[in-house]
Amino acid sequence: MQVSSGFWSTIQQGDAVTLGVALLLLLMSVLSWVVLLFKLVEGWRERRMARNAQGWRQFNAAQRQAWRQGAEADDPYAMLHDLAWDAVRDLRHMGQHAQGRVVDGSEWITRRLQLGLDRSWMQAQKHLTVLASVGATAPFVGLLGTVWGIYHALAEIGQSGLASIDQVAGPVGEALVMTALGLAVAIPAVLSYNGLVRAAKNRLATWREFAVMVHAHAITGAWEEA
Repeated sequence: MQVSSGFWSTIQQGDAVTLGVALLLLLMSVLSWVVLLFKLVEGWRERRMARNAQGWRQFNAAQRQAWRQGAEADDPYAMLHDLAWDAVRDLRHMGQHAQGRVVDGSEWITRRLQLGLDRSWMQAQKHLTVLASVGATAPFVGLLGTVWGIYHALAEIGQSGLASIDQVAGPVGEALVMTALGLAVAIPAVLSYNGLVRAAKNRLATWREFAVMVHAHAITGAWEEA
């Protein structure tokens, strides 16, 4: 008896559980690749925003206004700029109406900038949970399909009464395809997750450097309203 092997044979001969596992792995793979593509585009946009913000310290009022007006809505550098400027205006307002203890200007601006950094960090980590979940669970989902396939293969062999090596190797080998499929889904997700987390940390360092520059510019009184 010739036994066909391979992934398609496993799918064609599988039951509802096998098909469900295969579809789940396919969905996990599609989700992980979509997230990876989305984050790559996001990283490209962020690098473009960083180039636009280069030399911000040397901008005059007109250049700063042109940069701010041309910035995108989710530009982290523009957001830090706006938070610092709002903090400066709040300090001026509080200074004009102060009746008691005056707020420390440096601490006030630092807290506002920290809120912006936290917000940008949360945005940078958005959707990474999908990659982490796929990388952690896909091998076990594939293993579930393998265990289920081996169970049914052995049950059929037991009912037929034929236990030769050719009767056992084919069905068991087909079942192991599900484990290989789970690993094929998990490995790219894990590698993508690690790379994107590293890239996000590098972006956070760049944002912090920009925040320090904006803080120094604001606290020294060099700020000019655009």
